[in-house]
Amino acid sequence: MGNKIVLLLPIGVMLGLFIFGYASLIGTEEVTNEELQETIILQTEQLDDSHVNIKWQWGNFPKDGLAGMDYIELLIIDASGNEKASAVSGGMLQLTQGDDTLYNSDEVKKTSNGAVMSLPNDMSDEAILGPSGEATFRLAEPLEEDDTVAINYYHTWGEHQLSLSQEVTLNEALEKEISQYYWVSKVSN
Repeated sequence: MGNKIVLLLPIGVMLGLFIFGYASLIGTEEVTNEELQETIILQTEQLDDSHVNIKWQWGNFPKDGLAGMDYIELLIIDASGNEKASAVSGGMLQLTQGDDTLYNSDEVKKTSNGAVMSLPNDMSDEAILGPSGEATFRLAEPLEEDDTVAINYYHTWGEHQLSLSQEVTLNEALEKEISQYYWVSKVSN
């Protein structure tokens, strides 16, 4: 009897771990690109008078795959509610996976009401671009006391060619190009 316990105990533990692991994988909730908005975590921080930072992390990976581009938009709104379109002078964006940086960009485009950085949603080999990252906007002049910083994170899942200009807002451009294949999450401080 003593030897049987020595043999059965490890087998029982391995069987229990297998069952627990399988149940954990099956119990993971799947989301679509449309539902991803409910799981995204956005954090914004004013680093100093001239830099605003945003970090994002998707809560889940969309079961319907990755496509398109995502956009981070910064709007500076003065005390009277007017948007300061020329308030941003530059920025830096990086996409991460774990501790690794997979993508960098310093391209900032101006729109009629703010500034935008774009980021790809892509999966190649084991690298997944989009679900985790950070963007820092450099302001042309320090924020005034009554200014409000608003950041919009736009997620798209349809292939598109978006040409941004200072004549339209990002939302107007997306509505025209892929009206049913994007959502926006907003955060302000």
